[in-house]
Amino acid sequence: MENVGRGIFKNTFVLSASEVLCKMLELLFTLYAARILGVSGFGLLSFALAFTGLFSFLTDMGLNPLSIREIAKSPKGARKYLSAIIGLKTILMPLIFLVMMACILLLGYPLQAVILVAIVGVSMVLESVRYIFDGVFQAFERMEYTAMARTINSAILFTVGALAYYLHLGVYWFGMAFVLARGLATLYSLIVCWKRFFTPAFSFNITRFRHLLSHSWPFGLTLFLTNVFHWTDQVMLSYFWGDPEVGFYSVAYRLVLALYFIPMAFNQSVYPVLSRTINTASFKRAGGIFLKYMVLISIPIAVGVTILSAGIIEFFFGSQYLPAAAALKTLVWSMVLIALYSPFHRILDSLGRQRLVLFSIILGVLLNVILNLMLIPEYGFPAAAYTTVVTTLLLLIIPLYFTARLGALPDFDFKIIPKTLVAVLLMAYSLKLLDSSHLAVKIISGATVYSISAIVFKAVSSDEFMRENPGGRGFKS
Repeated sequence: MENVGRGIFKNTFVLSASEVLCKMLELLFTLYAARILGVSGFGLLSFALAFTGLFSFLTDMGLNPLSIREIAKSPKGARKYLSAIIGLKTILMPLIFLVMMACILLLGYPLQAVILVAIVGVSMVLESVRYIFDGVFQAFERMEYTAMARTINSAILFTVGALAYYLHLGVYWFGMAFVLARGLATLYSLIVCWKRFFTPAFSFNITRFRHLLSHSWPFGLTLFLTNVFHWTDQVMLSYFWGDPEVGFYSVAYRLVLALYFIPMAFNQSVYPVLSRTINTASFKRAGGIFLKYMVLISIPIAVGVTILSAGIIEFFFGSQYLPAAAALKTLVWSMVLIALYSPFHRILDSLGRQRLVLFSIILGVLLNVILNLMLIPEYGFPAAAYTTVVTTLLLLIIPLYFTARLGALPDFDFKIIPKTLVAVLLMAYSLKLLDSSHLAVKIISGATVYSISAIVFKAVSSDEFMRENPGGRGFKS
């Protein structure tokens, strides 16, 4: 007998522990880069990452989420499936790199930006290779290997960034940090797949490639639109306002991105479970656990960051970045909305309704691009922050509507919401009382008050761990 929720919580704990460490290391890397490069130099690095991010979907084309779903359903065909993906990506990746470089040259950016985009672009290709093997690890619910690969990536990124900082190296070295980090993480993933699962192979089969792309393109287009949603505002800020404006906005945005590990850890743990428990009671229960903990975790963090935004920016990046505080207190609420829409997104994906997810993202991206084009030229990065929150709200509403229409809403106890809000209000009050205290004292005290309050009001229970179920890997099949 195995606990109903144990599979989710075990994998989520592994990924969360890894992500906390990774985000800390990446935050330190961001701090090093922001301080040594200055607002303009850091803006240039952020632009290069944003620009390559717009092309990263083409190196994957939705093959990673498709492989997770299909291998989770039919593990015996994993090696054959993986070999076809390796063959297809071997063709795609060099072509996409060349297309990306042609675009940056045609846009007329200066040589320094072109070279930096090329460097970061190489790391983008290496990361796409790692995703091939990550798909295997996630499909077999061996998240510890995914976690280790990410930890290696972040540790190398931090190490090279620290060397660049203390040796006063330029922006190219910070770009090379991504190449080294992603390259070594990819090598680790390849070795693990080879030693623990099966020997990766290369397969060139046009018919198989067409089959893969015919099923993966909704995932791929969704990824592309998601990247447009996340990175196009920084590209627009670079074009209309220049690197300093990108630097301010990017500091706030990357702090918020560091918080995305909350929905991402649950996302990756629950997705394979949802994929193999369709039409069972465990399907809705897994979705309910996902949604419950998104509410419990994301809302207090957003309230705390909103209250402490100026102190957070000054503590980590210095007073020269204080204008970014206004963007941070706005952008952090997009993290809440992303956390809340993630369960509905994954439920639709698991049901094979990824085109509905794609439809919602298309509408969200259209609204995002239109509002950014209207507002960024006039108002700069504060407008980009508000636009992100408004369009993320749309990304929550539409999948929620479709999930309800399909009768697939997760089992969610709405009593959790008032209990969470009361605990959050007590936390906010404690932060106000500690207004003159050090930032670390505020964060620790606020987290302690919220945690105790959530337990006292029974917002957190051991119910998910106690129910027994004979299903394999934690849930009924």
